Amino acid sequence: MKLLLKIFILLLFVFLSTFFYFKIVLEKFPFNKSQYFFKNRMNQVFVDSTTGCLDICLFRTYKKIPADVETFSVYLFKNVDSGYAIDKQTVFYKFGEKINADPSSFKVIGYDLAKDKYGYIIYDKRLVDYISVEIDRKFIFDSSKLEVIYYDPFNYFVIKYENKPYLIRLNPQPKSVILLQPEDLQMYVK
Repeated sequence: MKLLLKIFILLLFVFLSTFFYFKIVLEKFPFNKSQYFFKNRMNQVFVDSTTGCLDICLFRTYKKIPADVETFSVYLFKNVDSGYAIDKQTVFYKFGEKINADPSSFKVIGYDLAKDKYGYIIYDKRLVDYISVEIDRKFIFDSSKLEVIYYDPFNYFVIKYENKPYLIRLNPQPKSVILLQPEDLQMYVK
């Protein structure tokens, strides 16, 4: 009888330990309506790192990121997750990547578009680098002279550089940089 009682207590302990481990450590809650950034009851910050059908179908996976939960916040744009989050020292983008941005002057302008004291940021890159590397190598802009006039997420944005408007096409492919004529500008700026 004592053996059965010991086995029962051991099984109860294992069950409760497992239950509390899942409830306290593994259960994640979104930060401020975020679809990318989460925290657990122990105030650790995570990003959703789910990839592939097996993860999506069976269970979500999370990756812990080195963020200060006390100063951590997620940026919303029009009440939807913008993809950016910040703590006192670091700016993070969607999947936990640290991006090269100044946290003290960081502002979100649109979905996947932000600005700090050094210039514009699209996705997790500086806008000037994104244009010259991802779109067209012959366009090298100085970030201090560049201004975003209009941004249509996933399709295009219009920039002003040295008083000339440029259309930066993101979609449809291929991506391109086009110098706009003044009469064409109103067609792209809404």
